[in-house]
Amino acid sequence: MTTATTPAASNDTLPQLALDQLEPDRSGDLTGATLLGFTAQSWIDAHRALGPVFRIPEFDMVVLAGKEASRAAWRSPQDWSYALTDLGKAFRSQLGEGYITGSDGDTHWEQRRVLQPMFNGENIQRHAQVVADIVREELARHAGNPVELHELLVFSFTRTLNNSMVKTGADDAQIRDCARFEEEFIRGATSPDAQAWYARPAYRDLRERVFAFFRALVEARLSGERAGDNLDLLIDAMRARRERLDVEELVRDAYLMQAGGAGNIASLFCSLLWALLQRPDWLERVRGELQQFDPASLAATGMNGLSATRAAVLETERRFPPTPGMPKQALRDVHIDERLIPAGSNVFHLFTLDHYLEEDYPRAMEFRPERWLEDKPPRPNAFGGGRHMCIGMNLAYLNLLVGLKTLLDAWEVHARTGPQLRPIDPDNPDSPGVMALETTLQPR
Repeated sequence: MTTATTPAASNDTLPQLALDQLEPDRSGDLTGATLLGFTAQSWIDAHRALGPVFRIPEFDMVVLAGKEASRAAWRSPQDWSYALTDLGKAFRSQLGEGYITGSDGDTHWEQRRVLQPMFNGENIQRHAQVVADIVREELARHAGNPVELHELLVFSFTRTLNNSMVKTGADDAQIRDCARFEEEFIRGATSPDAQAWYARPAYRDLRERVFAFFRALVEARLSGERAGDNLDLLIDAMRARRERLDVEELVRDAYLMQAGGAGNIASLFCSLLWALLQRPDWLERVRGELQQFDPASLAATGMNGLSATRAAVLETERRFPPTPGMPKQALRDVHIDERLIPAGSNVFHLFTLDHYLEEDYPRAMEFRPERWLEDKPPRPNAFGGGRHMCIGMNLAYLNLLVGLKTLLDAWEVHARTGPQLRPIDPDNPDSPGVMALETTLQPR
């Protein structure tokens, strides 16, 4: 890996954005157009005034925003490090030095080559019935009662992953541990003081339980146990490529396959459902399409025949992206739009700002799925881009579509408000925020 250096202030000619020029949004209302705690409109105003590359001195951060900046950044993955950012350090400290999200360069590409087949269409879609059965069971447990849907879905999707991608044999308490750890880890990674959050005894005990469980699982598989799941496929593929297997690498990979971004999938699901509840005409169109949808066909045909559903999903990705962007660090001097980003610069690639540009998405602040039927706007970047694009995209679509079909087939949903940001620890109002959507489910 190339060693980054700290840029000299005298070489910094980038336009400057004072933090007070951004409009804060502390409402906790996740139905608004908010990115990183500031209104999307104020980010757009800054982008239009300053261009695709500018610095926020208070954050010691360079911002990349706009289509051209995104294309340039994704075309040159060798220029950036993810591992050297605070987020990358958090991933490595909690999930191991070799975890895919916190790795760079040849190490990252090799991990993707090995893991990608485990997340391809065929190896994902074969689990569709498991998703349907488990989501149906979990919804039925709460019939007629108030339920916080995001939490229910995080548990449901984690349970499906523990019965499909990695057949762990985990009981409900162990699955709740996995779901809770993933949520606490991810939310803590983006908090102002991640290390203090991770130092809590309750968190450390939770982390130890989860990884002891997966270490025992991997050791059993390496001793000859088989479950016919994607972990078996991964071990077989690794044995074909390597003389010796790394137990800790397999523990990380097993964890990745059972975590699978359950929190982000649940966030997309809740945003999509709430938006459809505001558009009853579209809710019924999507419900009608999904009634005829056979999840077994997803690997072969994708969302063909689901034009309204596809439009609603894409509009949700555009309007309610669960991840607004990604931090990275410049490994060398980088020029974008004839502007110099000095080596060592902390960079935030705000790639979802593109989603709010009126020239591509008229009435961009509104949820308008019809735009995807009337025109061909640019596809949203909710899963990132370039060689670091989210490896779990197919998994997200499977859980989203099958889960939504299962819900809409059997239930009417009522929500008093849209998704809200709430402290993950109810007893600590300063703890990291997580989505919550209060709903009531009634049988149809």
